[in-house]
Amino acid sequence: MADVSETLLFRYFGSKSTLFDEVVAQPFNRLMQDFLESNPSGGERKEAELRNFREVYRLFEDNRPLFLAVLSSSSQASEEEVGPSFEGILSFLNAATAEQLRKYTDQGAEPPFDIALGLRLAFGMLASSVLLRDWIFPDRQPSQDEIVELVEKLVSRALDPQALP
Repeated sequence: MADVSETLLFRYFGSKSTLFDEVVAQPFNRLMQDFLESNPSGGERKEAELRNFREVYRLFEDNRPLFLAVLSSSSQASEEEVGPSFEGILSFLNAATAEQLRKYTDQGAEPPFDIALGLRLAFGMLASSVLLRDWIFPDRQPSQDEIVELVEKLVSRALDPQALP
């Protein structure tokens, strides 16, 4: 905890949504932008993708209470309140979709499903492994490494045209 009162937080940030934007969305957007700008290829790309999965997981983990607070209050938000900015995630998902589609084109193959939807579901899988872990894993909490490596394998196998039969 930051050891500050809720009153002080709202004085500086105005709302949970603004606090979320400053503490979570902006760093997340920078993380996604840095990944897109580095644009590694080949084996370096695989390492960068796994590193990015770990960073996104850590961002969710480090800010879990804030994510849950924003998610629970978003249904109660007034029309005047602006939600957090997810420009970075949209840019990332759009660029990742274009990259995956390029891989299929280079292989002369058609994607077996909507790649944009698949990437969003993969992102949701990673997010829910943190945010909903008490429901998803009531009997055993897997380690961060187990979750990240398995999500990365699932995503690679599902989205990579070289994994096609």
